[in-house]
Amino acid sequence: MKTFLMIVNLIGGLSVFFYGMRLMSQGLRKRAGGRLRRILRSFSDKPIKGVLSGTLVTSVIQSSSATTVLVVSLVNAGLLAMEEAIGVVFGANIGTTFTAWIVSFFGFKFSLGHLVLPVFAVSLPMFFSKRESVREAAEALFGFSMIFLGLSIIKEQVPDVQVTEQTKWFFEFFRDDSFFSIFAFVLMGSLATMILQSSSTTVAITLTLLFKGWITFPLAAAAVLGENIGTTITAFLASIPMNRQAKRIAYAHMLFNITGVIWMLFVFRPFIAFVDYVIPGAVTDHNAVTYHLSAFHTFFNITNTFLFIWFVKPYAKLLFKILPEEKAEDALVMVASPLPESLESNLIMIGKAITQMARRIYEMAKLLHTSLTGNMETLNELKERASELEMRFDEMEEAIHITLTKCATSSMNQEQANRLMAYQVMSRAFESMSDSLFRIARLLRQKEKKNALFHEEAISELSEYTELVIEFLRYNVEFLENETPGYDFDYAYGLEQKIDKMRDKLRKKSRKTLTEEADVRGELYFMDIVRHLEHLGDYSMDISNAIKDIIEK
Repeated sequence: MKTFLMIVNLIGGLSVFFYGMRLMSQGLRKRAGGRLRRILRSFSDKPIKGVLSGTLVTSVIQSSSATTVLVVSLVNAGLLAMEEAIGVVFGANIGTTFTAWIVSFFGFKFSLGHLVLPVFAVSLPMFFSKRESVREAAEALFGFSMIFLGLSIIKEQVPDVQVTEQTKWFFEFFRDDSFFSIFAFVLMGSLATMILQSSSTTVAITLTLLFKGWITFPLAAAAVLGENIGTTITAFLASIPMNRQAKRIAYAHMLFNITGVIWMLFVFRPFIAFVDYVIPGAVTDHNAVTYHLSAFHTFFNITNTFLFIWFVKPYAKLLFKILPEEKAEDALVMVASPLPESLESNLIMIGKAITQMARRIYEMAKLLHTSLTGNMETLNELKERASELEMRFDEMEEAIHITLTKCATSSMNQEQANRLMAYQVMSRAFESMSDSLFRIARLLRQKEKKNALFHEEAISELSEYTELVIEFLRYNVEFLENETPGYDFDYAYGLEQKIDKMRDKLRKKSRKTLTEEADVRGELYFMDIVRHLEHLGDYSMDISNAIKDIIEK
């Protein structure tokens, strides 16, 4: 019964530690906000800079999984190139070793159990602050305290090693001088990290077992190697619904860590001897051995990165051979990731889908412009394409709405909340635009089919009006595709005013034409087309206001 309670309490301690890591990482990610995304995009143009930015970001948010999922999403959205992303992935492996140093220094060097409750007491009032930055700091601080509360429970529940008849089999089966033992611990470390989806938790377990003497330093080092492999599963799972480029980054992460473990197994003994030589203290001293393991973790990832960084281009070519380019499909795809680290990832994916919608609307509007003087065959094709686009956009708008609803249940900062609301407005606006374009195409086709006539200058007037609408669409799509450095809201407002002014002018002229000898049916078609073109301008203004909400708040 005593053993059973110890196991239950140990699992409870692991749960507290695991939740603390997630809470701290979540708070730090929210506090950093979109800056992490901008750092990865702005400081990753060269592999070395990518390594530094990946190391920095992972050290800040204390989650290599969150970093790699974010990188995969940026690549999927076309915001980060393949070779740039590979450098960031290498850096994320270095940054994640910072966790082991924190746990080794604070968790085993000092007894922080008596400080946990006071920190909780300080953090709790901060959660009710009106300032978002204070609430985010409280979340990170609360999580940080839970980490050491969990670690304290784990340490208490794992007894100091005693070779008894019950434990003797374990030490005889896993001998640290056996290659089988080393390989077994690599596999166990990989499997445990894949299950928990948190290398920080498995590293903490390994450090505790090492500190208590249950495993030797070589076996602990082998487990850490396995944990490096296991942590790649998160990015791999996140990449499944994404494009080939994103999948290549997930493969790059996995192959990088697996290859590193393979070569390390060949130099395992000399490398451990090197770590023992560099780090002060004997591995037999439980107060020093955790530093040895943390150093091994860091040295391994730095060395592995140093070996790979010179071959980024050949490595990228190898990944293209492993996952060759598929035939380009003219389709809109939006599949959300269910992973807990995927809030930012899903927002990036939604942003990409909305940008695709913007580009499609712009291209369809240009096609409409060239079809104004077209024959019946051209108008039939225009109607079919507009009808297909309208159906696709209905599906996309629904998928985006469902994903945004799921995202809304996640904890997020103000910047992410602003993007979520703006994306909702944009997706509805583009879906409504597709409806208007379809109706215009149908009106033009009906006009030709029934031999209705416009007034003499109607086609040139519609052409001029459509060009004005297209200019507004172009301005928005170029901003969404990051082709413009900033957004001029006065210019956007001016375009909307010009569209309204020209609408009034065309309506006035059409009403005047109706009092003269004119084709009434043709003029009604004309006024309906003008009305739907005006709707495109109104929806473009809605998108401008949504962009303003993202930029200015």
